Parts: sequence; structure tokens; C-alpha cells
Amino acid sequence: MSFRTILRYCIDPHFHPEARLDELVSFCREAKVEEVMLFIGAEELSTGFPGEMELAAYLQLAVRARDRLAQAGVALSLNPWFTLYCVPRGRQRRREHPFRAMVGETGAASPIVACPLCGAWQGYLADTFARIAQEVQPVAIWLEDDWRLHNHGSDLGWGGCFCEEHLQRFSHVVRPGGPTVTRNALLDAILQPGPPHPWRRHWLQLSRESLLQPLRHVAQAVRDASPETEVALMSSLPDQHALEGRDWEAFAVTLGNGSGRFLLRPHLRPYTEEWMVRVPPSIPRQTLACAPQAEAYPELENSPRCGIFSKSGAATVFQMLEAAACGMPGITLNSFDMMGNGTALDPRLGAHLREAKPVLESIGGLRLRREEERGVSILFSPRITEFLQLTAEEAPRESAFAAAMQDPSRQPESGAFGSIGQLAHPSLVWGDTCSILGIPHRYSVRAENTRAPLLVNGQMLRAFPPEEVEALFSGTLILDAVALESLYQLGYQHELGLCQISWQMQSATAFSYEEELATGRRMSAQRCASRMLKCTLDAEAEVITQVCRADGEALWAGCYRYSNSRGGTVIALTYPLDGTAQYFMGFFNRFRQRLFRELFAGRFFVSLDGLRCYQYKRGETTLLAIANPTADALQTVSLLPPPGDWEEWEVLTPDGRWQAVRFEMKEGTLSLVHPLPALRLALFRAEVG
Repeated sequence: MSFRTILRYCIDPHFHPEARLDELVSFCREAKVEEVMLFIGAEELSTGFPGEMELAAYLQLAVRARDRLAQAGVALSLNPWFTLYCVPRGRQRRREHPFRAMVGETGAASPIVACPLCGAWQGYLADTFARIAQEVQPVAIWLEDDWRLHNHGSDLGWGGCFCEEHLQRFSHVVRPGGPTVTRNALLDAILQPGPPHPWRRHWLQLSRESLLQPLRHVAQAVRDASPETEVALMSSLPDQHALEGRDWEAFAVTLGNGSGRFLLRPHLRPYTEEWMVRVPPSIPRQTLACAPQAEAYPELENSPRCGIFSKSGAATVFQMLEAAACGMPGITLNSFDMMGNGTALDPRLGAHLREAKPVLESIGGLRLRREEERGVSILFSPRITEFLQLTAEEAPRESAFAAAMQDPSRQPESGAFGSIGQLAHPSLVWGDTCSILGIPHRYSVRAENTRAPLLVNGQMLRAFPPEEVEALFSGTLILDAVALESLYQLGYQHELGLCQISWQMQSATAFSYEEELATGRRMSAQRCASRMLKCTLDAEAEVITQVCRADGEALWAGCYRYSNSRGGTVIALTYPLDGTAQYFMGFFNRFRQRLFRELFAGRFFVSLDGLRCYQYKRGETTLLAIANPTADALQTVSLLPPPGDWEEWEVLTPDGRWQAVRFEMKEGTLSLVHPLPALRLALFRAEVG
């Protein structure tokens, strides 16, 4: 087995459980499923933290399911749909669960979500999970991704816990023996414009420990009850986890029992099918850069789990193929609902999975590794929130919280003025951009000067020490407008080839399109961003594109290149890559694709026609996984190759053999004559001279 399918499945103990078990075993056999992750009280069937009778019924069912599945060679894990608890949706805490409530940034107390520092809740969870492990002996217990401070209901705003216990612990650090810091005073400090207030770092440290402390208790309790049962973690977006101060290494040590290796289910977009070109697997790849020790099974969600009405079998298989091509050893798969209706909701899915299994096994058998990935590097820091600087416009407004207290319907949402959601950094845009343009890339949490170009957006470089930042200037550094502004503010004008900068609004300047100076090709500017950075450049800087008004008047550089005194190259876009405005509508076209390929000096393969490209280097062999996220079936795979000679190209067949592929080279484009249907993937290899 080289690609593991873990099916997340719900059976209501009181709603035809034996029939659902029969269907489940039959489906696992048909679809070649290796593991079932059985829910306990999930979604529509969740009554909150379960009581004794409710939990007992689920555990008795789990034991029967374990034994039935074992006869079919299928393992069982469990997914209790409660830790802190997710979103209330009208649920309330019971009298038997007198847990201290999580209090959000708005001052609202959750009717059900627990404060992670509540001793009663920690004891309940450790005892409950230990009982689950002891009675059922599952291969793993998966902690639901409500093991986080974010997204526990809009009444709380972004999230976090600002209860009296948290405020007192925080005050003990910053004001020993002094008065307790109020929630509003703390928020004013956390969201101070300009350089971060020292309190922000202390708050992130407290938030970090708030999740680590109960994790240690739960993990140890499960190990004591069932040493063979692993405690596995579900997670969402690294940008959001950075805002809770998450220490991925500490999570790995705690869950890995000192070894570091642990099971992880990172988030995988989209929940409901959309244009697949727009939703590459950036999040699990970025998450694994933070937690390289993890054995990752991305969450392939079908929501609201309506079978073909939420996601097609073809799209499901495509996401599984991409996960395999990114080196994931398997997938966690949601397709059937959380009300116990069973597999009847999607009777065709099993056939799709069975058909795809040989291909998945074939790709998985290659054991692709992150260390073998080649491509441009994209920088991310899990500590970015600690260093992020807000502008005066993003600073807290007292009225936002005052209004929320007076009228709950006006609670500030994530990203609203006055919310700590302002501190979530938009770190995925470079990865999504490279995926859409067919540029192979990898994620890095280290500011290292390697041979590959390093791509940075936003304020990411503020999170690294000056000596590491300065070392980057001797390599190839590719920046968006906000990264350029950050380095300018940090005093690196000379390394950037800059004299002056200023933000220009589209509404005031009417910037319209961008033109390549060398070719005269035009690309939209007004559909890419609502503002751009006007740069006055050093005389030696090379302007690559210029931004123009509709009448052709040149305004400023859209992209420039500068060779600095450290022997390196800086390439800067004057767009902010933050995904705002209509960026994804206006930025992408074949002209931009070829421009980027030239900017990266042709070091890597670039796939054309909207295809995604994952490149690996194994000895003298180059491996290319080419995914087709479009609705068009192609008969030829087109690539822009780096310099080199190729003796032969081969493609991996479903049975794991390599088969020769005819190829042609014409006008700088390499064509591999091999069909690539819509929503499918092919893996090629060649010896590159």
C-alpha cells in the first residue's frame, strides 16, 4: 500500500446502524479504502460535549465497526467532533459540563466553546479521550480542527480567548503585582499601528501555551490508555495559526511522543467544487514546510456533503492525484453526510475511487519527498504575526467594539477594523500564482540564499533577523509591492535600486494596463489591484514593464530588475500580491507566464495551457508531475524547458511501469505527445543533460 485512503464516515447509533455498517464495509471493498475515520457526534448530530449515555452508544458502535472492518482488512480511527468545540449553531453547555467559556475579542462569551486553560475542560477531555482509546483501541484518534483559537462563532470576532483567567495570566507577565490589563487595553496594544507593541509577543506566547498545555494532557492520557493509538491533529491555515502563536515543533514533539513524527490532516481547498485552476494544494504544502516531520493526509472535503451536488467524482480524484504528486502518503476523504444516511448520497463515488487506485498507488510508490522538490522558493514564517506592522487605517477603532457590545448583529468579522484578524498575513498568493502559471515551486520557512529564486510577498521579511535578510541580497530575490515597501522601510533602499516610493490609488490615477517594453505585449493592471507602488528608480535599474493609462501615457514601472552591489538580483512587482481587487481575474495570461519564466532565468520547467507543474530531482533524473485542472482534454503537454539536452522522455503507467513518450521541440516549446484528460495528472521523467 503506497497511497492510503482514509474515509471519514458518520453512523448514528440510533438510526439503522447495522444497515449503515453493511454499506460501509461494502463501499470500502469497492473503493479500496484502507481506513475508516468514524465520527462521534459530528455536525448535524452534535449535541455539544456528549453526555455519558450518548458517548457510550457511540463507543459500542465503534467497537462493532472495528470488528466488522477488520474482517475486510480495513483499520478504524475515530474523530470526536469536539475538543474546544467548533461553532455553536445554537448548542449550549450542559450542567454536567461547567466549563469556563471562551471570551472573544468582542467581549462576548461563547455559549459552548471552552476556554483552553479551563482545568475542568482539560480534565474532561483527557478522561474522555482516554476512555475512547481504551474501549475501542483505534489506530488513531483525530483531534478536530477546532483545536485552535479562531473560528468559534462570529459573536467572538476573530477568536482568541480574553476571559478573566487569560487576562490575569497575561497581566502577571506584563504587570507583576499591578492591576489586571483590560481586554480593550490589550487589543489596543496588540493592534497598535507601526512597530508592534511588546505586549503582542507576550500575548502570542500565552495563546501558544493555551493550546499546548491541554494537548500535553490529552496526548499523555491516550498513550497511557492505549499505547498503540496515535493522537493525530487536524489543522487549517498556517496564516491563522501564526495569529495564535502556534509552535509547530512543540506540537510535533508532543504528538510524536518525542520522536517528532506525527499524523496531520492539513486543510485542502475547496470544500465545494469550483474552477480547479483557482484552488491548487497550496495550504497542505505550506503546512508541511512548517511541520516537515508530519505524515500528512490532507482533508479532501465534500461540503455540505451532498455527493455529486457538491463535488464530482472527477474533481475528488483529481485532488487525490495532486496530493500524491505532492508527496502525500494518502488522503482523508469526506463525501457522505453527517446525519447517518450512508453511501446512498453518492452511489458513483466508489467506482471513481476504484478506478483511480492503481494510478494513485503507482505515483505513491515513487515515494516523492520534499527534499527532492525543485523550483522557486516561497518564503513563510509561522511567526509573522509577531512582527507584522499595521497602518493607521488598520488600527483598532473603539467604536467597532462599542457597537458590538450594544448590538450583537454588528460584531466585527475577521478582517474588520478593530479585529485581531487584521494580523492574518496573506501568505498564499505567491504559491497560488506559481501554481496557476505552471511554475514549479516549494515552500520554505528559512530565509536562505539558495540557487533558486526566493519569492516574498507582504511583510514576511520583517520576521527574520537582519543578517539573514541581508544575506538574501546576494541571490535572486523576487518581491511584491508590499515586500518592496517593507525592505525600503527597513533601510535597504540601495540594495533595491530605489530612490523614493509612494502608493497610488487606481481611483485617483486611472492606471489601466501594463506593457512589456521588450515586446509591446499588454496585460491588464486595473483588474489586478486597487493600488500600486510608484517607484523612483536608480539609473541602473532595468524597467521591464511600465504601467499606463488608457490613452497610453506611461505612469511608472510595473516590474523592474536591479543588480545590486552584493552581486545579487532584485526583481520587484509594483503590485501588492494580497489577492484583493480582481487579482486572479486580471493577472494571469500567457504573456505573464512567459515573462515570469524569463525572470526566473529559465532554470525550471514551466507548463503551459493552464497546467500545473511539480518538479523533482532524483539523481540525474528529473521527474515532472503535470496536472490538468482545466475542463479541456489535451493531446499534447506543452512545456517551456530550461537549457539542456534530453535523451528520452517516459511516462508512468497505472501499473507502475515507465513507457516511452514521443516529444518535439519547436520555437523553444517542448511538446510531450501524450493525452492528458481534464482533471487528470501524468508523471513524466527524463535524463536532463
